[in-house]
Amino acid sequence: MTPNPRFVLIAFTAAACLTGGIAASAEPARLGRVLTDGPVEPRLQAMGSQAERVEVDVYESDDGETRLRAVSQGGLAHPWGMQLIHPNTKTVMKDDVLLCSFKLRTLASDHESGEAQIEIMFELGGEPYTKSIRYPASAGGQWQRFDVPFRSVATYAPGEARFIIRPGLGRHTLEITGLRLENLGPDADFDALPRTQATYRGRAADAPWRAEAAERIERLRKADLALRVTDAAGQPVPDADVTVRMTRHGFLFGTAINGWTLLRDPSDQDGRRYRQTILELFNGAVHESSLKWANFENDPSIAMRSLQWMLDHDLTVRGHTMVWPGWRFVPERLRAYEDSPEKLQEEVAKRIATVGKATRGKMRDWDVVNEPIFKYDMLDVVGGPAAMADWFRQARAADPDVKLYLNETSVPTTPAGSEIYDQLLGYVKLIEDDGAPIDGIGLQGHFGWSVTPPAELITIFDHMSSLGHELKITEFDVAVSDEQLQADYLRDFYTAAFSHPAMTGILMWGFWEGKHWAPQAALFRKDWTEKPAAKAYRDLVLGEWWTQLEGRTDEQGRFAGRGFLGDYEAVVTVDGVTHTQPFTLTADSETVSVMLP
Repeated sequence: MTPNPRFVLIAFTAAACLTGGIAASAEPARLGRVLTDGPVEPRLQAMGSQAERVEVDVYESDDGETRLRAVSQGGLAHPWGMQLIHPNTKTVMKDDVLLCSFKLRTLASDHESGEAQIEIMFELGGEPYTKSIRYPASAGGQWQRFDVPFRSVATYAPGEARFIIRPGLGRHTLEITGLRLENLGPDADFDALPRTQATYRGRAADAPWRAEAAERIERLRKADLALRVTDAAGQPVPDADVTVRMTRHGFLFGTAINGWTLLRDPSDQDGRRYRQTILELFNGAVHESSLKWANFENDPSIAMRSLQWMLDHDLTVRGHTMVWPGWRFVPERLRAYEDSPEKLQEEVAKRIATVGKATRGKMRDWDVVNEPIFKYDMLDVVGGPAAMADWFRQARAADPDVKLYLNETSVPTTPAGSEIYDQLLGYVKLIEDDGAPIDGIGLQGHFGWSVTPPAELITIFDHMSSLGHELKITEFDVAVSDEQLQADYLRDFYTAAFSHPAMTGILMWGFWEGKHWAPQAALFRKDWTEKPAAKAYRDLVLGEWWTQLEGRTDEQGRFAGRGFLGDYEAVVTVDGVTHTQPFTLTADSETVSVMLP
């Protein structure tokens, strides 16, 4: 049985329909307190002209059911371009169990599935918009019921949190009815609550996109390898035992690293396990925070010591980030230059030169600018996005050999066709047209329940590579409580990305729950037990995409096979004597000669 709710946010009331929004009123408190003491007037929040793209109405059906109808014209710049917001008016405690229930159906949709998709969320009402739940729901022409239990991740006083419906994803007409949000308290049996499992298009084992991705991986990420074994006189050695084993991927599979955790004392068990796991699973890394402007300025030793550890252990390192142009992400003293663009530009130039020269020759690539579409305070001061061209030139002067990236959030988490992609490409072209160097585009993939279908990912990657720049998934995680969904989507996201010709690497944004910005997204629980996502990662990167071949040389001393691009060891044994030779397999590798002593 469902425990008695402490409060309830109830369904729409036809009489409460407002211009530009809807209202909700409270049911009698039969089972406990209600969320609202009286009628609520939730805000219909729209960004600029986005309001013209979604029409929302509340009406009463012939059978007396109150329904919300949303007609979306599609093409929203961002998922949050249109939101129905219901603020909380009663306190929500940390770890309270909440249950959201509603029914959804689609009346019209231009998607080939005939379905429409919405998102529901419960989040902090301001920066950093910490979310307790972000859940996608899709349905066809028949009513489908959704039950979504979750826990509040923090305590919220009245008005501090908000329940959100995003009805504008895609071009469609949909209806919602029976919306309830119940607080069941901290002691509710979470596992016993009804729940509707989230999923995504393309998850099935026989989904068509899989065969296409497998063909691209075979063609793009593998090559023929050939060895020729000879003796000291140059004569072929037939019938020699050969083992070819991969030692390192050519593709970058990395993680964000917390410098403070990495540098823990050797006696600290979590610190030791943290370091061991990095070396076991990854061939690349990025500093999570210690290279960011304020942290590096306050104490550069954390970044530099952890960087040296990464290099000592043969990890490929990327820099994050030279300039994050929002006031929240730079030293507080810079606010003094809010009305002094020249002074602010001087500070930026100094920052780029300092951190670029300190890491010169040690980074594979650098995020010169991070999230300029959404964090643009400083750009407004210095004359707009065109100022980034100077920052890229300064970065090239600080380190002539490093690859320079523009890194952005909400891509590829935003549906294909959204304006954000053209806006990001517009920024890249703006930098290029000014004659500044730019080598790559960083795509952040921080997912909640609303995950982008794999086939749609390929469409997005095609679009983002249209200017000819390399791509990298610079920040990836899936923060959901459904551990199998998390594992399946990691498998499918990595497969789609690995299969794309412009993609050069994938870095997840942390891996251990004990030190992760979104603990639910980690591969390992705090006690280091593995979640299904950790197994999915191993099975792909260190299993399906890992090469080990065995056999014997033919009469001409040759051994041939096919393997993933990367570093290898060839182990040749003749008459009980073993010789090991390293080599690198590339797309245009020639025959590797192994001369026995």
